[in-house]
Amino acid sequence: MTKIQEIARLTPLTKDANGNAKPSVTSITYKTVKELGTGAHVRELALAAVYEYNEPLSVLEITAHINNAFSGEMTYSDAIVRYNLEALLKAGDILMRQETLEERQLRANGVPVTMNKPAHMFFRKGIGVPYRKTAELVPGVTLKGQGSHAGRPKAASTKAFNPKATAEEVLGTPRPSSDMAALDFMIEKLVAERTAELQKKLDDANSKLAEFKKLLS
Repeated sequence: MTKIQEIARLTPLTKDANGNAKPSVTSITYKTVKELGTGAHVRELALAAVYEYNEPLSVLEITAHINNAFSGEMTYSDAIVRYNLEALLKAGDILMRQETLEERQLRANGVPVTMNKPAHMFFRKGIGVPYRKTAELVPGVTLKGQGSHAGRPKAASTKAFNPKATAEEVLGTPRPSSDMAALDFMIEKLVAERTAELQKKLDDANSKLAEFKKLLS
């Protein structure tokens, strides 16, 4: 059993074959991002981040939660976290749905928003289909809405306000794009190397199988 499977293991039955009570998904103790540490794979960290909350989170919120836990030690891009969240989703370890208009307005603190790009909200298993109740769930991640100057000091920016701007999530301190590119390159390189290694093993196995078939013929 991999670490991810160990962390995200789910037990649908309430009793085992001997009639002993089995732990439910809500009673299992999960490791937090901090407990896993910087040595953990980003997929394990993403899984742990989702399971630390009882409310659904967006990709940027999950990324911020991980980066906040390792402030000054390790920084991940939202692209890498998104990739691993999608893998966890395909594996059935977490669930995902689109946010509702009400949730988006809540996250924007009531400021008018558009739904042309609703966020994908990820959440843990065993808690039904939760709805967002907290505007700023992860410190440092906010949602800016369109069509309103609420809470905006006029001197805050010299850029003209665009009433057609799409509501977007922003991190308090965005990372340099060069760092994101470097991390993405490293991930792609590791995946490519692993794929090549697996392909070589598959080719060797096929070759041996072909030889074995010749001996039997």
